[in-house]
Amino acid sequence: AIELCEKMGCLENSSLTKIGKQISRYPLDARLSRVLIEGEKLTSEARKKLLRFIVYEIEGDKSGSLYQRL
Repeated sequence: AIELCEKMGCLENSSLTKIGKQISRYPLDARLSRVLIEGEKLTSEARKKLLRFIVYEIEGDKSGSLYQRL
């Protein structure tokens, strides 16, 4: 787990990085949260599409409650 966090840029020298702090804002798996962090560089419409895909297709949140929290 530590190695994965280092590869994703969440940890450096056993300390939480800026990206790690950003990832902690999302109520998702760290890998999906990392995708959302990168998605912040996208246009607003592309971000919405990415978020919908993650919430509905990957996380299986058919009720929409996770989407509303994000």
